Amino acid sequence: MALVNSKERISTFWDTKTTLEYYVDLWRTAGRDGERAGIFTINKYVWEEIRDDVEAWVRKEWGRWQAEKPEWFTADVLERIPKEWLLVEDVVVILKEKQKKEEGSRKNSSVAPLSMDDVKLLEDSTGGRDGGGWGTKAWG
Repeated sequence: MALVNSKERISTFWDTKTTLEYYVDLWRTAGRDGERAGIFTINKYVWEEIRDDVEAWVRKEWGRWQAEKPEWFTADVLERIPKEWLLVEDVVVILKEKQKKEEGSRKNSSVAPLSMDDVKLLEDSTGGRDGGGWGTKAWG
């Protein structure tokens, strides 16, 4: 039995795909959004080849995810989605959730500050401190 089992599983021990090919194939063959969302847990340069496909998927499904709040749609995943793919209002919500999370881990602070990267991202998307405005302008 062990010999038969080993022969059946021999293909699970090696593959000729590169890491890049593996993750691209994994994303393309994933059956559910939660499985596809795993792409955000790896370095973005690994999935650069399918960036346009991932962006189109996020933009198409974003409204449904916000309404349904699937189990995998966590603050950690939200923080990893490129902000330029989202509307400014959605990014503000994500940043506020990030602040709440950080605030809960701080004992002597009532407000968790935004990082300089967050501030720059917001300023760039709104035309700087003096211009623009929030509106419904899409990022990018």
